[in-house]
Amino acid sequence: MKKFEFPLDRVLDWRRTQARLEESKLERLRADLHAIESQLAEAARLRQESVRELITAKSVTGLELAALDDFRKASAVECVKLKESAEEAEKRVAAQLGVVAAKRRDVKLLENLRARRLDGWKLEFGQEIEREAGELFLANRGRRVPTGSATA
Repeated sequence: MKKFEFPLDRVLDWRRTQARLEESKLERLRADLHAIESQLAEAARLRQESVRELITAKSVTGLELAALDDFRKASAVECVKLKESAEEAEKRVAAQLGVVAAKRRDVKLLENLRARRLDGWKLEFGQEIEREAGELFLANRGRRVPTGSATA
């Protein structure tokens, strides 16, 4: 019997490659989101630290208060922009998750089809081996000389 061949193996390989590419895009998008979230956390930390430094200072001038107010306003604007960027990045990640899920489904569909075809091939292969074994048994049985016959 011929060896197992799945005619869609090249398509399966291609779909696996596509799935890997989409997964790598997803990882890049997640990394971008993480970077934005880190920037947002750093901006919030700097705002808190500047307020804490002002509170712990022994004396504060009007110029320092004005500078702190300007910093807080600029920081607030930056945080709003970063939050918007994070929301957009989350949307891109969610959309990419859908793409990755679809690509994985495509791969799984072909893998399941291949597995069913392989199971069918194994069944046919086993049946062919049984047929050949039966034929060999009958052929060997026909060649044997009966040993129980009496010759007088």
